[in-house]
Amino acid sequence: MNRGELWVSADTGHASKPRPMLIIQSDRHNKDDSVITCLVTSHKVNLIDVEYRVELPRTPENGLVIDSYVMLDKLVAVPRRRLNKLIGKVDSEKLKEIHGRIMDFLDE
Repeated sequence: MNRGELWVSADTGHASKPRPMLIIQSDRHNKDDSVITCLVTSHKVNLIDVEYRVELPRTPENGLVIDSYVMLDKLVAVPRRRLNKLIGKVDSEKLKEIHGRIMDFLDE
């Protein structure tokens, strides 16, 4: 499990349904029991009004079946054993954008 990968987990506490999660935790901490993720949703939003969502169009590389959004306001620590299936990987440019937006979201 590495930063930038999209995994599916059913046990997140948010809607209790299988949901893609983007690993955002540094690979330096890949021996930890849990991993920090952002939840991903397919619920369409107006990105002008909602600045804490990052558009994530489906691609063969990321494995999403529908255009989706990374929810920067839904950071979740998940036990690694609960991540059930690797579906793909986010490209490095999109991951840089997400990282920058997370830092902005958490800043004062």
